[in-house]
Amino acid sequence: MSEVFEGYERQYCELSANLSKKCTAAGALDGERKKQKLSEIRTGLEDAESLIRKMDLEARSLQPNVKAVLLAKLREYKSDLNNLKSEVKRIASGNLNPAARDELLESGMADALSASADQRSRLMMTTERLNQSSDRIKDSRRTMLETEELGVSILQDLHSQRQALLHANNTMKWPILQAFPAFSPRYLRPFLRLCAQQSAHAIGKKLHALILTTGLYTTQHSFLLNTLLHFYASCGNTPSARKLFDEIPLSSKDTADWTALMSSFSRQNMPREALCLFAQMHQNIVEIDDVAMICLFSACAWLRDLEVGSQGHGFVVKTGLKGRTKVSNGVMDMYGKCGLVGEMKRVFSEMKEKNVVSWTVFLDGVLKWEGVKSGRLVFDDMPERNEVAWTIMIVSYVGSGFCKEGFSLLSEMMFHWQFKLNYITLCSLLSACAQSGDVMMGRWVHVYGLKVMGMEMDIMVGTALVDMYAKCGRIDTAVKVFDCMPRRNVVAWNAMLSGLAMHGRGRVVVDMFPRMIEEVRPDDLTFIAILSACSHSGLIDEGSYYFESLESVYGIPPKIDHYACMVDLLGRAGRLEEAETLIKQMPIAPNEVVLGSLLGSCSAHGKLQLGERVLQRLIEMDPLNTEYHILLSNMYALAGKRNKANALRKVLKVKGIRKVPGMSSIYVDGQLHQFSAGDKSHPRTREIYPTLYDMIQRLRSAGYVPNTASQVLSGTDGVGDNVGELLEEKEQALFLHSEKLAVCFGLLSTKPGTRLYIFKNLRICQDCHAAFKIVSKIYNREIVVRDRNRFHCFKQGSCSCSDFW
Repeated sequence: MSEVFEGYERQYCELSANLSKKCTAAGALDGERKKQKLSEIRTGLEDAESLIRKMDLEARSLQPNVKAVLLAKLREYKSDLNNLKSEVKRIASGNLNPAARDELLESGMADALSASADQRSRLMMTTERLNQSSDRIKDSRRTMLETEELGVSILQDLHSQRQALLHANNTMKWPILQAFPAFSPRYLRPFLRLCAQQSAHAIGKKLHALILTTGLYTTQHSFLLNTLLHFYASCGNTPSARKLFDEIPLSSKDTADWTALMSSFSRQNMPREALCLFAQMHQNIVEIDDVAMICLFSACAWLRDLEVGSQGHGFVVKTGLKGRTKVSNGVMDMYGKCGLVGEMKRVFSEMKEKNVVSWTVFLDGVLKWEGVKSGRLVFDDMPERNEVAWTIMIVSYVGSGFCKEGFSLLSEMMFHWQFKLNYITLCSLLSACAQSGDVMMGRWVHVYGLKVMGMEMDIMVGTALVDMYAKCGRIDTAVKVFDCMPRRNVVAWNAMLSGLAMHGRGRVVVDMFPRMIEEVRPDDLTFIAILSACSHSGLIDEGSYYFESLESVYGIPPKIDHYACMVDLLGRAGRLEEAETLIKQMPIAPNEVVLGSLLGSCSAHGKLQLGERVLQRLIEMDPLNTEYHILLSNMYALAGKRNKANALRKVLKVKGIRKVPGMSSIYVDGQLHQFSAGDKSHPRTREIYPTLYDMIQRLRSAGYVPNTASQVLSGTDGVGDNVGELLEEKEQALFLHSEKLAVCFGLLSTKPGTRLYIFKNLRICQDCHAAFKIVSKIYNREIVVRDRNRFHCFKQGSCSCSDFW
């Protein structure tokens, strides 16, 4: 070992021991004495870092075998130094993070904190427990960086050896390789496996280049190409893995090589490719093992392919793989995703050995098809629960609107069982918040993420935050989060553009696009967001330009979703003939979305004949869809053809097809309240309805006239009925719409001037849209409504959609 290195090492060890003593002493001090001691410690830390840098430089100048040992020792010293830094930070600032607290208040969390004392105390307890998790994550990141640093160092040595080999005589190639044992296949294979384990893609690619340039891959029985296949498959580089797979002779491929590529296809959401590879595997009489079957069931679950999945289940029973727990888990997951809960339960009950994954898969299926009540019974029966099981249960609660139950379970998970929330859990929670509109829970997750990850937040969590705030109606907050993201990929940009499109800010989307292409390359989803934004904002010229530029400028072939957006854009603008011509010229057959957009435009512009033709095609595609029938029925009613309107609805009744009921929800003090049309099940019904009738009277005084033109009542045909009574009945039906009840409850339950957020599962009707514009003015309230298609922000008598919806 170098004497210079040993001298630096002695100095560092003495300094480190001295700093540890000073940290202990500083923890017992306060005031100026504490500040002075911390200042001394920080100076010492700078000296320690200087010594580590010197040792690093010295180590890299030594022989490879000595250098590897010294660099490993340096990693330990760096870890100790980082622990000292964390301790100093803790002593200096305690457990509170002012930056996170300021962000909390700035994002509007103050109202959530005041929701209940119980939730506030939980939030404070959470804040006190996050530093440990933060340090652990940082240590993990450092370890990965140091591993990559070691890899680069070794690679440099290998590169030097390669240069020596290239200058050697070709006939002496193999003897020289024997003189460099670290450069032989037996040493390269373990290193490639290490790269696969650490996902060190860049280092592995360089080793691949090294293997190619030295010709090592031609060495008999080296199996380097097989190892490279596993490396690329593990790192998610499926194209490279597939290329290597095809280059390896069939005789040199075993089951592990086939399943490695199949697993990569499954992880990269390429289920059809995985099924094709499984078929090839079977045709080439390659042994089918449990890993291959798990990949098969995963692909079938993704595709909801029950036919192939059932055949796979039969193969498992026939070959005796049924007894493998992992295989049975895959079978259960496949049946659960396909909706066969009975089969899933049968497989679960027949399993001799059940692990935590088995219970978690079973829980997920029950929650999806039988709801949170049945799911909670399974959750309580679980002998062991991992982070995934807790996350699934909590997300189901939040996504179903049971905020208090979800928060209670989250507190139990973190404080009683000491589980930490990783980025996958955070993204799942944010997705559930976006689905249910629960912004309070979403803000809590935001603060947690800031505390654990700091401003260098994981890009997936940042993207999920943008999506959550946008879908919860807080588009300005979504923009702030997006602007603060240190790194943004195309997924983050798409989430931001889609959020702005939902809020009708098409011009902002068009203006942002040039900024986007400076950072990332747009994909097909980017243009779906742009075309949707143009459609919702009436930007016909801009939308047409981007549609025409898709393939010619950006090299993206138009997909059916792009055509659907374009048909919607033209239809909303009343250019139905152009929309129909575009559909006829499509290189692919139109689907329900494309034709549904055209039918909606026919309804908006009164094109009855075209609407009838489109409906016939839609009925052929999906005869059970009530929405299309209702749209055409409304068109008949508007055209004065009441008999046809009623006849169409009677057809639905005879066939037993029921319309999806409209549901509206609103969060008040963190609690979800749901309403259906004419709902009287709410505890405050006796207060809601007087408020509703008072609101209707004030609306009438302000000039509101109920829009009964498209209102069709079952059982009436308008012949022989009292016109006055019929009109009154229609008006009453309009007054009792679910969104009106939700607004009345919001007016009752919140302070004057508070913004109301309403979430509806269907498209808001024309009458409610007109009524809410007046409500926003006479009550001086901003009302934000998220319907199935977009957001409407009603303020001072107008809507953000500018009546272009």
